[in-house]
Amino acid sequence: MSTDFNSEKRAHHLLRLRALGLSDVNLLNAIEQTPRENFVPPRWQQCTYTSRSVPLACGQDMTSGEDVARIVDALRVDTSSRVLEIGTGSGYQASVLARLCRNLVTLERFATLLDGAKEQNDYLGLTNVEYILADGIEGYPKLGPFDRIISNVTYVEPPRVFLEQMTMGARLMVPIS
Repeated sequence: MSTDFNSEKRAHHLLRLRALGLSDVNLLNAIEQTPRENFVPPRWQQCTYTSRSVPLACGQDMTSGEDVARIVDALRVDTSSRVLEIGTGSGYQASVLARLCRNLVTLERFATLLDGAKEQNDYLGLTNVEYILADGIEGYPKLGPFDRIISNVTYVEPPRVFLEQMTMGARLMVPIS
């Protein structure tokens, strides 16, 4: 699915990320190796490397590439990290995270989205991802504890239940409304 045109767009995207102050070489390499266009619905391909979110099936949205980069950068994921992602969506963020961590557990409540994400990441050869059809609002204690938890679900306040699923020194990224 990736073309020379998309490779050029991805290169410009990486330059924009550097201009925004993102300098983690591992993160930038993970983004470079992840063809975002593979995860964007055909109807929205023109928005692949823009700074806007993209509509997905099931009434969900795909976070912009810039926002994914900033969020993953703030998590400080490394090769020893066990990561829990809540809200797989398109699977793009999961693909970036999987290239950085030891093990990723990603939860999605819509089978359509989960299956599409798994198909794309399998195509890219990512083998350290466990895909689980689950709501995830309470995390996933069965497979914890985790070194990093990232939620794409908005909460009123950080759920205390996540604390029980985190290792000492873990990081949590949760949108609060």
